[in-house]
Amino acid sequence: MKTRIMFLIGTMLVLIFGVIISIQYKSKIPLLIPSDDNLLDLPISVFEPSYEGDNIGDEDEMDTFSSSIPSYNELYSNAELILVVLPTGIRELKSAEILSEVKVQKVLKGDTILKQDDNIYIYEPFYINYIYMKPRLAELPNQNRIDYTGVSNIMQKDKEYVVFLKSFEYPSDYVRNREEELSYIYADRYFGQFPVSLNEYIIVDGTEQQILTYLDVMKYDCITSNVEFYDAYLKLQEEIMVHFEIH
Repeated sequence: MKTRIMFLIGTMLVLIFGVIISIQYKSKIPLLIPSDDNLLDLPISVFEPSYEGDNIGDEDEMDTFSSSIPSYNELYSNAELILVVLPTGIRELKSAEILSEVKVQKVLKGDTILKQDDNIYIYEPFYINYIYMKPRLAELPNQNRIDYTGVSNIMQKDKEYVVFLKSFEYPSDYVRNREEELSYIYADRYFGQFPVSLNEYIIVDGTEQQILTYLDVMKYDCITSNVEFYDAYLKLQEEIMVHFEIH
């Protein structure tokens, strides 16, 4: 009997300890709905796009994204859908991307049943990196950060964008829900989204001495560590606007 009582007490202590740890852990995790309000204070890190055959992601992603800076014709050919979209501001954090809800404004290319004002979802190549044990930016109160792995910024609510999309590929036996049926990735990881009206850009040197937060950079359309990529982005944006006669 005594052994049983001790076992029950021990079990209860383990459960209580587990609940306490869980509560403390969860209290450190920001909302998994990354609105602008809860992103503002996050520092950013900018990673230069890799076109040396080692694209971000695993080997399966090598075939999904282009291996060199695309020309306009390549970008057009590789896209299953080209749309003008308007972000709703609703986002969800996934494993290595932000899934953003957008409203279709116009279909520019693609055999699709999508029509104006339909909602779809786009995986944007931004990663919110949660740092607990080894904070890299100790002077900042919030130790989490946003990793920029593309060239364009996170799409901003109520601003129109031209997007070049591919369907998100799931395993053949996977049963998708409605949101997943309407989810897409960029046809090119780095050059897949272009604002209709291109504003400012910023070149980030990639060092921790240049500490910037999302609040500092959210007004920019293009964020990169290499002016070459901005020049390519600007050239593509201009060609797209001329080709589709978007003003």
